[in-house]
Amino acid sequence: MSLNPIDHEDLFEAPIIGGRTMPGSVKLSGHDREFKYDDKEGDGQSGASSEYKGRKLGGFLATVYLVKDDTQGLDEFAEWDDFQASVLEKSLAVDPPAALLIYHPDLLRNGYDCVSVQKIGGMTHDEKGGATVAVAFKEYAPPKTAGGSPKPKGGGQGGAAWEQGKAAPDPNAAAKAELDALVAEASKP
Repeated sequence: MSLNPIDHEDLFEAPIIGGRTMPGSVKLSGHDREFKYDDKEGDGQSGASSEYKGRKLGGFLATVYLVKDDTQGLDEFAEWDDFQASVLEKSLAVDPPAALLIYHPDLLRNGYDCVSVQKIGGMTHDEKGGATVAVAFKEYAPPKTAGGSPKPKGGGQGGAAWEQGKAAPDPNAAAKAELDALVAEASKP
């Protein structure tokens, strides 16, 4: 069963990042998927050949629209302050910065499941009492060694254990299990 915003509206409202739903109304953009090719032109002849070299690391922008509505008991400004501090900035407060597990059906379609915070934009207020914040994310996908194990190059977690050739514990295991359960529940007829 394919996920769509008509039958599974709640999954499309906002991405789940680091185990928490991003507050506000969120618009994703730039989450295209690009691939690498090595083009080799023939010497003294026309034409060329292309060799597929894998996918490029991507990134995208999450534009968040925030409102406060006392009649509905809604204060997305307070929710945003907490989310920015406890999820986004907390991931940057460790060395190296922590990668965050992310889920949104449109991101998953293009292979985005783990990201690092690249930029947190300043809050821009409109004349109606709302505000906008743009957050840029960079895909986190460490290279795999010949044995298939990821080898971190900054931005990852568990680097010391991986460098010693041991399996690093997955810091996102609980969030991944919860996400799998949500997707399975949403996929039921």
